[in-house]
Amino acid sequence: DMKWTADGMKICIVYEDGAVIVGSVDGNRLWGKELKMMLQFVEWSPDGKQILFGTPQGEVHIYDQMGNYVNKVPLFSEDATAKIV
Repeated sequence: DMKWTADGMKICIVYEDGAVIVGSVDGNRLWGKELKMMLQFVEWSPDGKQILFGTPQGEVHIYDQMGNYVNKVPLFSEDATAKIV
């Protein structure tokens, strides 16, 4: 998955194996990291200061824009068969 910040200045690219790359609009790599988890989706906060990484297990891991871990938030559904897509 990949997402641009709302202002279009940065992009975050995530791979299923946990690899993350954040780059700038001019093509420079700002940082890269190997997270120890499977990843399914990515989203920037509206102000571009945080990045949310979604896992197939229904968790959202929050990192700051420099790649530092902030928090983890579990997602719940009353439907036991529901999956994150």
